[in-house]
Amino acid sequence: MSEKLSDIITKLVDQALEGDVKSARLIIERVVPPMRAEAAPIELPGLDQTSSLVSQGQAVMAAAAQGLIPPDTAASLLSGLGSVARLREMEELEQRIAALEQGQSK
Repeated sequence: MSEKLSDIITKLVDQALEGDVKSARLIIERVVPPMRAEAAPIELPGLDQTSSLVSQGQAVMAAAAQGLIPPDTAASLLSGLGSVARLREMEELEQRIAALEQGQSK
């Protein structure tokens, strides 16, 4: 079986090298992973990761308003900040519950 498969692949490569576009396309579709758009890393002036989430959100909005970053990038960043906010809320709730439980066990 593997010998026949090897023969098929060799034949397909030979056809592609001879100019057979269908063979070349089949090889490329199966061997080369599809390209995906990927945003380039950016630096935002005024974005201090130690500042409040509101300040960070304002820095993102200011950068978008000034044309320093595209609107879709700003939306992604704001969505990420929203996720961080939800994680902080959950962490704070866990700490409060743990403190309450400790207080009741005394």
